Amino acid sequence: MHAVMDLLEGEDRIWIFTPAITGTVSINLTSTGTWNGLMLYQGCPLNGQGGSCIATSQSSAGNQSITACLVCRNNVLFSLGCESFSKL
Repeated sequence: MHAVMDLLEGEDRIWIFTPAITGTVSINLTSTGTWNGLMLYQGCPLNGQGGSCIATSQSSAGNQSITACLVCRNNVLFSLGCESFSKL
């Protein structure tokens, strides 16, 4: 997430989770603000822990959405980042 964090100056949120199922997931962000981004990683990109970006959406428009296939194997960890130029 470091490249995106360099561009955006607002508050960021990260959720780390292990899904209980395998399948396609759609994530939608509804916002009245602008310059938002969603990033979904397999693994965790924090503090040099690695992680591969599997879906992303960012633009000057407020609302964002991503769709990705989550493959849960042996407790695979995922991270969802929500970043904004303004405060969330």
